[in-house]
Amino acid sequence: MRALILCIAMIISAVSFAQKEIISPEVIYVSDNTDDLIIPDSLYSFYEDTTSSLDFETIKTKKFTRGNRLINNPKHNFWIKIPIKGSQSNRKNFVLEIYNVHIDSISFYSPVNDSTHNKSTTGYKKNFSQREYKTINFTFDINGATDDFQYYYFKVNAQDPQWLETHLRTTSYYVYYAVTEYYLLGFFYGIIIIMAIYNLLIFFSTKEKVYIYYVIYVLTGGLMTLIEDGTGFAYLWPNAPEFSTIVSNYPRLLWMI
Repeated sequence: MRALILCIAMIISAVSFAQKEIISPEVIYVSDNTDDLIIPDSLYSFYEDTTSSLDFETIKTKKFTRGNRLINNPKHNFWIKIPIKGSQSNRKNFVLEIYNVHIDSISFYSPVNDSTHNKSTTGYKKNFSQREYKTINFTFDINGATDDFQYYYFKVNAQDPQWLETHLRTTSYYVYYAVTEYYLLGFFYGIIIIMAIYNLLIFFSTKEKVYIYYVIYVLTGGLMTLIEDGTGFAYLWPNAPEFSTIVSNYPRLLWMI
């Protein structure tokens, strides 16, 4: 009897979950109460341009496939579109923030009206000064003060496989988040530097080679982190994106030895 009740309960839960999936909105609604929203994979649509030659006007006529997609072919352009609907009652500004800092090239198409889009291009292989927002992540403005249902498009190309992760935030919350993130990163790198200096001083005092090896290990790990989180590109070599490509592999090899 208990097994039968359990089975019935599981069926009811499954039906309820399925109904929630069916009636779930297929568009992102933004309001002044939307401080931070992770865009779910179900609201992405993608199109893979295997020729890497199609322009935006042609892409808009193509049939997109629902869902997020691993960007894993550097010879292809991957187009992503996200549906967003705001409200004229909104008083706050909004941004889309993309966490994948190693995307080589990303173009963002923001709708002005039904037939016109503004284009903004950035990426890991472009100078840091070209970014509209001078932050380690890719950030773009969103018009949340309109009642119109709008599609926002990304054209993405990446040498290494990337998975698109996007957050929608109010500008005020984005500033708070970015400042907090930089404080934490500064604290982390401060620890790295202190550990390196401390062990270097011990090496000078004891002449034990193990301490200099540890200093190299710590600094290599710090360099690898600088590359992975984009901080190195933002603050150490902002006008030399090709340097990131050169040094991206060697710290990993040294750190694993």
